[in-house]
Amino acid sequence: MLPQHYTSSHHRAPLSAMTDNEFESLVARLEAYARAEPANYRWRVIGLALLGDVYLWGVLLLLLAVVGVSIWFIAALKAIAVKLLIVFVPLIWVLAKALWVVLSPPEGVRVTRRDAPELFAMIDGIRSQIGAPEFHEVLIDGDFNAGVVQVPRLGAFGWFKNYLLIGLPLLKALTPEQFRAVLAHEYGHLAGGHAKLSNWIYRQRLRWTRLLSSLEASGSDGGVLFMGFLKRYAPYLNAYSFPLARANEYEADAVSAKITSASAAAQALTAVKVGSSYLAETFWPGVYRNASHTAAPEKTPYMHLSTQLHADQGSMPATRWLESALKDKTSVADTHPSLSDRLKAINAEPQLALPEEGLAADQLLGPSLDAVTQKLDAQWTQNVADAWRTRFQEASANRETLAALEARVASGETLELDDAFQRALLLDNAADKLPESIAAFRELHAQHPEENRVAIGLGTRLLFQEDESGIPMLEAVIARDPSSAVACGQAIYDFYRRHDRNDEAEALAKRVNALAEGNREADEERAAVRPEDTFIAHGLSDTALAELKQQLANISEVGDVYFVQKQCAHQPERKNYVVGFTIKNKWLGDKKAKINAAMVAMRTHVTYPGETMIIAFDANNEYYLKRMKAVAGAQVI
Repeated sequence: MLPQHYTSSHHRAPLSAMTDNEFESLVARLEAYARAEPANYRWRVIGLALLGDVYLWGVLLLLLAVVGVSIWFIAALKAIAVKLLIVFVPLIWVLAKALWVVLSPPEGVRVTRRDAPELFAMIDGIRSQIGAPEFHEVLIDGDFNAGVVQVPRLGAFGWFKNYLLIGLPLLKALTPEQFRAVLAHEYGHLAGGHAKLSNWIYRQRLRWTRLLSSLEASGSDGGVLFMGFLKRYAPYLNAYSFPLARANEYEADAVSAKITSASAAAQALTAVKVGSSYLAETFWPGVYRNASHTAAPEKTPYMHLSTQLHADQGSMPATRWLESALKDKTSVADTHPSLSDRLKAINAEPQLALPEEGLAADQLLGPSLDAVTQKLDAQWTQNVADAWRTRFQEASANRETLAALEARVASGETLELDDAFQRALLLDNAADKLPESIAAFRELHAQHPEENRVAIGLGTRLLFQEDESGIPMLEAVIARDPSSAVACGQAIYDFYRRHDRNDEAEALAKRVNALAEGNREADEERAAVRPEDTFIAHGLSDTALAELKQQLANISEVGDVYFVQKQCAHQPERKNYVVGFTIKNKWLGDKKAKINAAMVAMRTHVTYPGETMIIAFDANNEYYLKRMKAVAGAQVI
């Protein structure tokens, strides 16, 4: 489903047929066109969305015709007709599923007029002012959000049911008038028909995603009929609908300011930004931190949120959060405009005015507030129970491990690298002794400056302590090991954002995303051995080769063993090896069982010099045996 959320974002999906730069350029041109000719632009979006339906229905009718003709002539065509049926009948089924997209209703605690009369009075008042359709159900959930969700009762044939989804944490962070501004924003979507059109556009995108994934998974021969079309069509539909979704947000904000006031709308927008930062950086981390010390949650989060919010107001870095949010720029990463652009559009300044204790908008729930809160807390407790218990058990075991390591250090023992690294980690993760953890990592880093895990452990903790010296450490790791780019880059990115170095953050994000794409391509290339792969000599030193041979010789199940290097186009410095083996006495006993036993031994009893894939030649892989025999020095056993 696609809710028209007040706080959440609709992000563009990765599209293989269009680069990020092409997407950004197209969206920029379309936004200018949408401003100049809004009616024509909207009709073009609708027309483009309909084009996909026309094409798919056309292909479906063509396939039905082919099946019909095949059945008619099956007596004459025989094998050919049967083959056509085998190819096209499953394809018709895949298409039919893609054309019928069913959206599930949202989840939440349902409240009625009797449960929350003040809330429904506010809803009725705004609805009468705007002249919008009614909400059939009002649901309260645990998210920091509010949204309109329209679910078609008859699938592709419509008859929509309207849901208003309200997050209890949002109610606790806003005054009633600020929440009224949020509610007017949501009604602005419904009154303008945004939810219906946006949900329809979303269902169109969902069809293409489902269809493409189904075809790629099935490997159907008939996919050639429309795979090329959809890979080009889907990116353009996404780009064309992007400005529409953003324009809807501006229109809904204008409705919000008109129904309440520009000041109330600005206060709501400001409180949402600060509140989301508080929950993400302070409240929820504090809740989950207790999992290390208690076997089950001792406090229920939603019942204690209001009290904790007011207790933390004096210490929370609200000014920094707000300044950071104001510096964010509207981009194609999100259909929601930036905070500064939304405030500018309603001609207002940012205003942070959090509610006084006991006077938040959650009071609109009236007598149902306690019951709703208890239900959400009960659901949350049930949902986190297993993970919470596992975390407590892990933390308890870690504390025991740390105690044993500390005893060894106290006795004067010098720990080996693995044990010393584990101790440095556990000083932070198990004992909450961050300064001691950093000191232990510093000592290790001085002894092992090229050890990536040590540099990551030290660099990330220095940045958490707002020490910029962690940046060059993590950058050095990225240079040595591009596969670590995302983990290291995230820590640097968060540091930049906390210090309002947004230009550096964005430049880093682009670089890390490019590296992540390179990692993905390299991983995909190394995920399997393929007939088109090129094998070259392994290039191991005499010492490394001798050690490998010794380990392989100890496996009694294997006969001949060949070891080569696979030549990779992506990240060639990242060596990728292939080891292939035959089994002894393959004609005696259960051949399959022997192959499986040998494979297990090859995986568990041998330490390879790098990423290595294992092939059993006797499992119908004789082709690779011939290929490896052609490589000089490939046979090692």
